[in-house]
Amino acid sequence: MPQKNLPTKTYDGGSKTVEVGGRKAVLTHVYNAYTDGDTYVYFADANVLCTGDVFNNNKKYQTIDFANGGDVRGMERANQTFLTSSRP
Repeated sequence: MPQKNLPTKTYDGGSKTVEVGGRKAVLTHVYNAYTDGDTYVYFADANVLCTGDVFNNNKKYQTIDFANGGDVRGMERANQTFLTSSRP
């Protein structure tokens, strides 16, 4: 990738808060769930949680990308976080 196409703001683990269209988004890294680089995004003002590939509503288990660090235990931990936290 050309340098101009690379992101200038990144994070590695933990959480990061960014402003998106006038609202705050909290990005949180999910350790070894679908892959080793999953992030979920929470918009507190709208009470919206975006889980990406970690969770689906297809009425079947999500595919886990083992070749890229995915782990079924990480999927379970991530989904427990989504279900039990008032704010993930």
